[in-house]
Amino acid sequence: MNMAESKYLSATMVGAVQSDYNDKYTYSSATPDIVEVVQNKNTFYLKGLSAGITIVTVNNEYADFPRKMLVIVDGTGSMQVAAEKYISTSQNVIQMEVGGDTTLLKMALVGGIEADRNGFSWTVSDSSIIEVASNSGVVKNTRRVRRSVVDNEWIEKLVAEAVITAKKVGTATITVANTNSENNTTVLVKVYPRGTFNTAGVDVYNTGVYRVEAGGEKAITLWTSSGTGSIGDVIWEVEDTAIAAVTGTGLNGVLEGFANGITYLTVKGGNLRNPFKQVVIVGDDAYVKSIKYFYINGVYKNIGIGHNLIISIDEINLQHGENTYSVVNTRPDVVEATVIGNRILLQGMSRGEAVLTVSDTVVGITNDLYIKVDESNISVDTPYYISGDTYVGVVVGGTVQFPVSLVGAPEAEKGKLIWATEDGAVAGIVANGEEARIEGKSFGQTKITVGHAKSENTKEIVVYVVKNASDLLNNVLLGSTKLHYLIRKGIRNISK
Repeated sequence: MNMAESKYLSATMVGAVQSDYNDKYTYSSATPDIVEVVQNKNTFYLKGLSAGITIVTVNNEYADFPRKMLVIVDGTGSMQVAAEKYISTSQNVIQMEVGGDTTLLKMALVGGIEADRNGFSWTVSDSSIIEVASNSGVVKNTRRVRRSVVDNEWIEKLVAEAVITAKKVGTATITVANTNSENNTTVLVKVYPRGTFNTAGVDVYNTGVYRVEAGGEKAITLWTSSGTGSIGDVIWEVEDTAIAAVTGTGLNGVLEGFANGITYLTVKGGNLRNPFKQVVIVGDDAYVKSIKYFYINGVYKNIGIGHNLIISIDEINLQHGENTYSVVNTRPDVVEATVIGNRILLQGMSRGEAVLTVSDTVVGITNDLYIKVDESNISVDTPYYISGDTYVGVVVGGTVQFPVSLVGAPEAEKGKLIWATEDGAVAGIVANGEEARIEGKSFGQTKITVGHAKSENTKEIVVYVVKNASDLLNNVLLGSTKLHYLIRKGIRNISK
């Protein structure tokens, strides 16, 4: 590798090992000033610092012997290493039914060109559960190059496609690699019995940033990336209506620009498994060239336990390396997150949800990432999932309608949701299927739970009741889940 070049390497174990083997990796570098090593479980990020030759040793508590890697860092640049390329997808977890519709799987090689197309490989862990039309190793579908929609920031993306057919109940993985990519990615496919879902939760996506001039309009079309059937009655909305507005139905919408600025478009509700959220820039060429900004394409991510995912932080008018990013992660028990340059490396740890807050040193903004980690195995008895907001505020004596979604369930199952309030003296509820009317009874905070016999999760909602309507806007809500306690011997620690 050249100086300042980076590589991602993943370690694997061969043979029978304990289930916690991913926690047992360690490394050592013979010459740390030649190559920098950043570790996240079984993934190692190497960056060349100075010219020279060194050895990086990776070990595991359960391994019979370590693995040594010879690393050569060239200081002349004579190796002619190409620009970094990496594989990205919005389809990290796919749900299907035996005998149901096929799923079109799309993989983007960011930075890739048409010459890279033959370098893709698709490895199926269990071909008795799913069949990939490429026959595992050869991509036969069309590939094309897409570019981002920000005029001053062109990002090459080579898109490879494969069709997945469900054959029997179970789980399988598809590992997608490319000879010119710095990483590979794993897709978890869950196959349920026919008739399990009314419609599997649909995911939609688009790439890049939406730009429209003040006084102008822009038509938008979203694409479905997983799920079957219609996306249902979705809601299109813009965060800052002084900057832009939107009207939309289904997969199609129209943005209208009002004033120079940056805001967000959100599409939510219906049969969507996750909301769709993307950056909107309103302004002419001069304004666009004057701003510095960063964003994450597709802030809702699904990954499987033990799987890795690389997320790119896309930059507007920022020089490479100019900005420094950090992530606040309050649920490391659910997902581990490591920032490396303008990439975030994630690894699913346990089933659950986490919100990661990404901040920077130049622009001075934050972006939230919403991560859902799925079990790597399916449960036929609990195929559905309850989604919705986590916090809601209401005034004493007032009411608010609060919806959730039982994703993938038929109408008959939605009426079987069970709502409960932890403290009925603070907030009362009158539930009707996927929606409940919440009444503020007294000042304070409590929790509402929503469950279902066939849901893999129980949804928890924090309800805060305030005295005046203005308090809903002026107060800041702090939520905390304590995961670990340090107790001295002989001391009793009681926590509620």
